[in-house]
Amino acid sequence: MIDICLKIREDIRIFLSYPQGLLLRIKEGEESKLLTYIAEQGIDLNKIVSVGDVVSNTFINKGIEPFAYVFDGKTKRNAKSKSLSFNYKVINPQGYICMNAVEQLGVFQMMGVEYT
Repeated sequence: MIDICLKIREDIRIFLSYPQGLLLRIKEGEESKLLTYIAEQGIDLNKIVSVGDVVSNTFINKGIEPFAYVFDGKTKRNAKSKSLSFNYKVINPQGYICMNAVEQLGVFQMMGVEYT
């Protein structure tokens, strides 16, 4: 199958490199503080997007299934992480958005856009 990939403009890449919404940072070993904060603030678990292998794994191990999680099988950009499994494996070149990835992740359905 031929995939269509669109190059992301540099100004948009810069914008997307910053958190879009509430960013919660945790130190290693303090995951329980994050979970307590989420419960105290009444944060909708269906709106959590977890980024990173360790954080995503922490959520899953505590029985919290984020709306989406992004991981690459590495921790601290070098050591391989094998603790996470995935429903979709998406190969997407850095700096591009490929239609195959968008379709596999169900982005169109989440946005209510009909795509065929």
